[in-house]
Amino acid sequence: MIGKLVGIVEHIDEDHFLLNVDGVVYIVFGHVGTLSTLQVGQKSSVYTDLHIKDEQIVLYGFLQTIEKKWFKLLQTVQGVGSKVALLILGSVSPEKLTGAILSGDQHLFKQIPGIGSKIASRIINELKDKFTNSKNSELFLSHSALQHGNAATSTKAQDAVVALSNLGFNRTNAYKIVTDILASDQDIPLENLIKEALGQLGSL
Repeated sequence: MIGKLVGIVEHIDEDHFLLNVDGVVYIVFGHVGTLSTLQVGQKSSVYTDLHIKDEQIVLYGFLQTIEKKWFKLLQTVQGVGSKVALLILGSVSPEKLTGAILSGDQHLFKQIPGIGSKIASRIINELKDKFTNSKNSELFLSHSALQHGNAATSTKAQDAVVALSNLGFNRTNAYKIVTDILASDQDIPLENLIKEALGQLGSL
């Protein structure tokens, strides 16, 4: 498996780019956000996901590991292949994807060309379940919490959600409340954060 490539960008096309790694040139497919960020002649590192299609090896590249994670997760939804997953990632940031799934916002997905109500509903319903009941939620929480502060804030948020989940509370509800509290008070101690979240969860 090829997990990461570091090389010089030689060419950028509509849906892919060429990356020269020590004389070996790879064709790497990416979403519009990735392609618009890269520059020819620039040394770049991309996190890759390797697919085998019709006996051909296809590489997809991402500038952030969170995008690679989303790319793989989106394709677990029935009806979402690599092209649709790239389309979504090129239109919506990981932060907005997290928020849309938690809030059930189908409109965010339906405004992307080629995605109708059925696919939008599947994305929300299937990924919300995985988000709530797996360690994926901690990864997304880390990325989202960084919007409200630094790495310490992210770690604090993760610790609080894990603690509340271990106490039997729904992880999605805990996520919403913890991030809301941190948005208004980044410096709140972990113990107080958990206590305040417990109070709000208890009133649901």
